[in-house]
Amino acid sequence: MLTLGGDVLKFAGDSVLLLWRARHNEMARTISLVVHCSLQIQKKYRRRNVLTGPKFQLKIGISAGSMHYLRFEGERQKYFCVVGKAVDDVCEAEKLAKAGEIVLSASCWEHCEKHRLRTSHIAGEAAVKVDILTYIPKAALEKVRLGHCCWGCFFSQDRSGAFRNGVSVRASKTKKMHPEMTMWANWAKGHRCHALAFQLEDRVPQDFLSELRPVTILFLHLNFDTKSIGSFHSVLNEVSSVMEEIIYPHKGEVNKVFLFDKGCTFLCVFGLPGAKLPNESIHALQSALQIFNSCSEITANTGKRQCLWLLPVGWRSVASLATL
Repeated sequence: MLTLGGDVLKFAGDSVLLLWRARHNEMARTISLVVHCSLQIQKKYRRRNVLTGPKFQLKIGISAGSMHYLRFEGERQKYFCVVGKAVDDVCEAEKLAKAGEIVLSASCWEHCEKHRLRTSHIAGEAAVKVDILTYIPKAALEKVRLGHCCWGCFFSQDRSGAFRNGVSVRASKTKKMHPEMTMWANWAKGHRCHALAFQLEDRVPQDFLSELRPVTILFLHLNFDTKSIGSFHSVLNEVSSVMEEIIYPHKGEVNKVFLFDKGCTFLCVFGLPGAKLPNESIHALQSALQIFNSCSEITANTGKRQCLWLLPVGWRSVASLATL
């Protein structure tokens, strides 16, 4: 995916949102590359057996079009999300796909190189299922430049506004803290990712940042009208400020904000490293009750979760926590 110009934009639960940037006159060629990438992924990961739980089955939806990138912040933390027809279309395409299938949305089918694709129609839908992609010359693949990572651009911007590259590094407790790891620790403090900052300053090696630990999670699902981007952006700023004001006294953190798959959702976590308090489940319930009047749907549960701090290779390095 990275070698074909794509980047991981968002991930939540069992869904991953990937992005390829393209000019309008490059849309058709880019769609072919995305389909090529999707077929390679399906070939390798279509069905996988896991040690516990259900079998891993992969289905892919592809859309094309424009979307809005919204950057907002509360008093203590910064966030971003994407919204627009392209995001809605890709969610619909993914829902139409079955395990092992790739589905193109109507807009994607309109702009693609139809002569390269063999497709099947889906009854009652404008979307189509991809069966075969004809051969793409290797030279065409090599011409694709690495895409600009929205995660990296958003999180790696220094105060002057310039973007800097990130580097994957490892730290050892027996050595002085690596300068790049210090940079990530400072970034984590600046964005109020206290759990990550705590582990980096404690010189936890990158391979051991992932752990299974008991935490309490609060999901805040909001029903917003995203047609008016200006008012929606204003509401997101207000909601994030209210959320932080309520959960931070209880050592809670807003882990993710995403606007795909299940609408607008804030994922809050209580009990991360360096922020463990007694009776965290009660704190989560108290927080849920306090923000109930301004929210449409809230769920909270407790238990062990796999907490993964991701520091990928290269300039795409960005810290994030996935709760599985």
